[in-house]
Amino acid sequence: MKFKSALQNKMQNKSGGDSAVRSEIGLREGESLKRVAQVHWGIYWKGIALLLVSFFLMLKVFNLGAFFLLVATVVLSFAYLTKHYLLLVLTDKRLIVRHGILNLETVQMHFNRIESVEVFRPPIGRILGYATVVVTGTGSRVTSVPFIADA
Repeated sequence: MKFKSALQNKMQNKSGGDSAVRSEIGLREGESLKRVAQVHWGIYWKGIALLLVSFFLMLKVFNLGAFFLLVATVVLSFAYLTKHYLLLVLTDKRLIVRHGILNLETVQMHFNRIESVEVFRPPIGRILGYATVVVTGTGSRVTSVPFIADA
């Protein structure tokens, strides 16, 4: 089961209109949206693992388990915020990447400025079905987008 982002819901429902979608990701006139990548639920795996470890530790050493529970809450919160703000959009002219929590950064690369696109699948990513997409632009610009489903 795949979860849809708010942007994809707007696109399908047309609730915000076409202009709202264009302004959210910065589409220009004459530019059409080809694909919006989905962030995989596997982004939560580290937090879930810490949560399970904290519950087992609470049975033996309560204080350590409570500390791990606090750390798991922070990791899960960070994953939720990352999933909310992470965006990878492909148009017919360029690639748009939005990432960050405190410093929200948007990178736009025209196709003629992209040197390579690499897909990195760690072992847990192969099991769960996600990958990290690394886009290298001309010069020294490298953008990494983790936890992309069906990459």
